Amino acid sequence: ISVCLPAFILGKAPNKQILVVSHSEQLALPLAGQFRKIVQSSWYRKAFPKMKAAPSKDTEREFITTENGYRLAISAEGSVTGLGADFIILDDVLDARDALNAEACRKRGEWIVRALFSRLNDKETSAVIVVMQRLSIWDPVAFLLARGKWRTFSLPVLADRDYKIETGDNECQTLKAGEYLTPRIGPAALQEIKTTHDAADFAAQYMQNPVPVGGGGIDLSLFKRFDEVPHPREFSFLSVDTATGSPTGDFCVIQLWHAVDGRLYLDGQARGKFSIVKLKDIVMKALEDYKPKFVVIEHASVGPALYSMLYKELGHERAYGLLQGWTPRGAKDIRLARASIMIEQGKVFLPKDRNWIDGFVSELQAFPEGPHDDQVDAMTQAIEFFMAWITGPPQVRVTSISVPRRSSLIRNAYF
Repeated sequence: ISVCLPAFILGKAPNKQILVVSHSEQLALPLAGQFRKIVQSSWYRKAFPKMKAAPSKDTEREFITTENGYRLAISAEGSVTGLGADFIILDDVLDARDALNAEACRKRGEWIVRALFSRLNDKETSAVIVVMQRLSIWDPVAFLLARGKWRTFSLPVLADRDYKIETGDNECQTLKAGEYLTPRIGPAALQEIKTTHDAADFAAQYMQNPVPVGGGGIDLSLFKRFDEVPHPREFSFLSVDTATGSPTGDFCVIQLWHAVDGRLYLDGQARGKFSIVKLKDIVMKALEDYKPKFVVIEHASVGPALYSMLYKELGHERAYGLLQGWTPRGAKDIRLARASIMIEQGKVFLPKDRNWIDGFVSELQAFPEGPHDDQVDAMTQAIEFFMAWITGPPQVRVTSISVPRRSSLIRNAYF
């Protein structure tokens, strides 16, 4: 990705600008040297005759074309002032020695977002590519997944589930659960690797599944995966985990769940630092698009205010029974333990392919030690609500609201 892909891009479009960023100069310069060997070869010049280097601007760190395109090698935290990029490639942008230093990981992640992303020539069409072996629950991949939607390509040395790997137009390769990624590593070699690595290192570097030191709080193998939600569906509902509504606060999460034959399917999610007005608009749009039977709103933070805004906009006849105020009981790990009953029974399904699912899984992997837990909170709220629903009429609290005197609704009622 750091050597051949830039050569191919510049061969096809010599005016493209590419930044390749590594954690140190000791890594960045050898990669630049390997790239230069390719573009200086006779077969490359024959394949791409229009791609030529500007002789006076060809240095160890810089390769600039006659059409002002370039491949620039940069070490992390280096100056990028004045540079532009159609492609930013991050190749091992974090030193493995900093993997367990949460503060160092955070600073590296913020530099990527604040310094590097501002260098993109076109925010709509320019691309950022991250290449690395997972290192910890705080590494740059975790940082970026927590803040945006990414297409990911992640393969463990031993398949933990069935994989369908796209290798070209209408071409794919499959990797079945229990199969090894490469014939170089089989059962004996893998066992030897396990004896020389602690559990957290092995999970991150070989399984691409980082967990907190000592192990994660959620066994991801217990979740089932689906391509399409089966029919018939009993009903759908939204699980809303609210935050402060401040740009500097936590994330808000709105999840779409479907109930099918006693099982739950997570089919959609919106996540961001939304204002309460924006959050209300997203919920209203979801009501229009998906016609859920319930909207379960956490009775915390701005939850009561959101409930009141939705109630006012929907009106009493529509809101009554639709809006469900939910008061969390117990600490987060205790709530997850209760929700794990359904997960361990194989009754909670996650989608195989969504542009948000890898960020969701990353948060699951890191729980309870990760920097964020809003997606986990929305999930446990949904599962607990469903478990209450299947045992009888929902015993959930209605948030206190103002209603017309003629209404029979009782404030703070249980039903």
